[in-house]
Amino acid sequence: MANWTQRLGIAVIVLSLGAGAASAARGGPMAPPIRGGWHPRVGGGAEYTIQATGQPAKRWELSVVGQEGDGYWIEMYSPEDSAVMKFLLSRGGMQRVVMKMGQEPAIEMTGMPMGPKAPETDFEQTSQNLGKETITTPAGTFTCEHYRSTNNGEAVDVWIDQQVSPYGVIKSVTPATTMLLERVITGASSRITETPQSFQMPNMKQLLGGAGVQMPSGAQKRE
Repeated sequence: MANWTQRLGIAVIVLSLGAGAASAARGGPMAPPIRGGWHPRVGGGAEYTIQATGQPAKRWELSVVGQEGDGYWIEMYSPEDSAVMKFLLSRGGMQRVVMKMGQEPAIEMTGMPMGPKAPETDFEQTSQNLGKETITTPAGTFTCEHYRSTNNGEAVDVWIDQQVSPYGVIKSVTPATTMLLERVITGASSRITETPQSFQMPNMKQLLGGAGVQMPSGAQKRE
């Protein structure tokens, strides 16, 4: 139980704090770093192939499986990890997190760090728009807006079609990762059908310290 508890805790922290913590905790990103827009529509989603340098390609499904107030339930599913992560996300930040790993019972986490506001997402607002381009992927051909951001001399390019929920990403390329749309999902529903058990997060510093992950300064906790 202790090992499973630690894995759950690390997974939620990874989801909340981003790919940097994931890389430290598992030697590679647990979840794809999303840079895009914010275009959620219930039932919509996308399946991606994520290719990180020096790692096998992985598939991730991202779907909008519900709405609650001004937030949307975004579900991420990795067939390779047998993991489902569902989080209630709004412009104000991450509000709730539910996880299910394999045959273990579904868990709703409490006492978690506050997550970022809806994806690194205002990429459309903060990046240079290079104009319209046509991009062909296994999911089809899309007319996209091409956005580019440069940080420390490294370019991040993202091609966005706002008709693809939830983030509009058709393709993204960073120095370390390529993300490509494989399939547009319609009629999405949650893979977590049971009522989740409430689970209090262990002490953050102890949990992350045991995994060799440094807790960012100023992280806030939800109680």
